[in-house]
Amino acid sequence: MARLLDPDDFGIIALVLVLYNFFSQVSGFAFSRALIQNPDLSVQQASNFFWLVLSLSTFFGLGVIALGPILAGFYDHPELIWLGLGYGLMLVLDGTVVLHRALIQRAMRYEVLFWASLITSPFSLAGGVALALAGAGVYALLAQAIIGGLGMRLIILKYVGWQPYAYDRGTRVRSLVRFGGLSFFAQLVDFVYRQSQVFILGRFASVADIGFYNRGQALFQRPLGQLMNPLIQVFFPVLAARQHNPAAVERFILQSSWLLAFALIPMLIVVTYAGPQIAILLLGPEWLTAGEVMSCFALVGMLSILVKPVSQAFSAMGAPAKALSSRIALLPLFLVSCVWAAPQGAVAVAWIYVSIIVLNTPLSIFLLLRRSKIRPMPVLLNMLAIIFVTSLTYLGVGQSRIFFDRFIESETPPLLSMLIALTIAAYLIYYLAGLCLREPRELLLGLVKKIGKLSRKTSDHCPS
Repeated sequence: MARLLDPDDFGIIALVLVLYNFFSQVSGFAFSRALIQNPDLSVQQASNFFWLVLSLSTFFGLGVIALGPILAGFYDHPELIWLGLGYGLMLVLDGTVVLHRALIQRAMRYEVLFWASLITSPFSLAGGVALALAGAGVYALLAQAIIGGLGMRLIILKYVGWQPYAYDRGTRVRSLVRFGGLSFFAQLVDFVYRQSQVFILGRFASVADIGFYNRGQALFQRPLGQLMNPLIQVFFPVLAARQHNPAAVERFILQSSWLLAFALIPMLIVVTYAGPQIAILLLGPEWLTAGEVMSCFALVGMLSILVKPVSQAFSAMGAPAKALSSRIALLPLFLVSCVWAAPQGAVAVAWIYVSIIVLNTPLSIFLLLRRSKIRPMPVLLNMLAIIFVTSLTYLGVGQSRIFFDRFIESETPPLLSMLIALTIAAYLIYYLAGLCLREPRELLLGLVKKIGKLSRKTSDHCPS
């Protein structure tokens, strides 16, 4: 789609998309986690929560529809009226499947979500491309989202087949609402950090800068999300089932940290070195700025791998806002810095985001581990080991990049060949350095043993 549409089209839709993503996260992610985290959920509690979430989604959807004309007048883009209407109606529909998605995740039937996404993606892409070729512009992106969203929701409703009871005032859902409210507040702060740049760039820069920022963020988050989100979605119900066993939670934090590190950090290191080249290869030379933004987000991704397993653990243990105070304290500095950097373009704002996250990471780790049931020292030593291996790999990939540029025969080596070489080098260096340490080596050996046991059980049950 990026090759068929202009950066301005992505910038315009981003102004509405950030609102949709936020409200969808609030009603879907925050409150559905309350259902997954609660070990004693009754059918009537789930029904009451369904009506609560549907009411919130309807309210938020009407709010996005009402904000469409206001945004259109403020940014002088009348397309925002229809975009607000489309995404507002999608928010209302979201409320009908939030509980169904939560039930799928609670039962850990993630293959349902995988197949639903796999089935609907080609149809949504085909519809978007057809409209883009027909000259629909930004409305092609809206149609792509609507086609994919409707298909996904229909498949989920068909699979779960659950129907809520009528609302019962006598059934208490206070604990669910409390957990959902804390998660909502955490999501609100996270939204300001991740999406306020879009509005600031729209006010103090240009719509094209929004497009570059939005595409750079999407280039980073799409592949990372395909790998990281399934793991995180599995982590939460697993940790929720062990929330009263701190030793098991601690062990899971150590293991999941290395799993995320081995799977993702080498790829992120390559992106920090070759973000612009990746953007040129995938989107075209006019998207070079988006690649520079992508490199900035890759640095943030490496830091999030350190914090994510720990924050997920405390969220599953009933404290989703435990480290929120440091983010709130740094928020005024972040917003003022973004306003100052916005006239310099999308890359300058992305570097402000990186700087604030670097400041916040040690504060968040301190607040998470302070006065907790989990022993802080093993977790901190584990983080230091990951940082050590990451630093070695970062230096190694840098030397590989210099070697590749200097000794390749042609003056301009093929981008794809360079990216493949850097990726292979990153994973080799990271795995060799990581396996020299005891913790990741034990983790991989444990996984091999589990796979061996599983294969033996499978062969024992095979018919002769």
